[in-house]
Amino acid sequence: MLNLIIIFSIRLDRFDRNLTARLFRKYLNNNQEGFTLVELIVVVVIIGILSALSMPNFIKFINKAAEIEGSTQVSNFIKAAQMCYLDYGKLPQNAGELSKCTPVPACQWAAHLKGKDICKTWKQLDLAVDNPSTPQWNSPLGFFNIRMSQKGTNLFIRSIPYFKGSAGTSACFNSITGTITTGTFKTRDSYYSGEKRSVGINTNDDVPELNC
Repeated sequence: MLNLIIIFSIRLDRFDRNLTARLFRKYLNNNQEGFTLVELIVVVVIIGILSALSMPNFIKFINKAAEIEGSTQVSNFIKAAQMCYLDYGKLPQNAGELSKCTPVPACQWAAHLKGKDICKTWKQLDLAVDNPSTPQWNSPLGFFNIRMSQKGTNLFIRSIPYFKGSAGTSACFNSITGTITTGTFKTRDSYYSGEKRSVGINTNDDVPELNC
């Protein structure tokens, strides 16, 4: 009697597993028809909403990337100017003298004149060779005008944004005290025509020379 019960239990277990497997295969076969049109429309709508919400953040990210180029250039150049002063005993006055302490690359064009991708297609300048006497030049990506100036024992290096929405950076090196001062500045909207800085404008006091 015990053996019969054990055999019956084993067969019942096998029947249950076979039934479960058949039901699972039937479920899979019945659900291989794909998405309905309504489901696809819902997915597309959700993706559209998410894209619309993320676009402002994406634009801010682009502007931030542009700001980083200007601030990075100024930080690198003002530290190089400090090294030049320690090595040569005088402040560098142009790109050629600054290039003795750090490479000074530049774009041939300002991006607001020829488009934001222009500096990706034109050969980059090496100002130590191409224009060593200039005290101002375009940043490697063309988004900023880099300017050097000097008053007494102070050297100033600034980045002036060509596009609205990017901050300018100003740095000062005091050769007497050896200190470096830097700051960022919101640019003046009136200096721009649309999103681009007005061509031929001589005013750049929205990114001032710092006192150091």
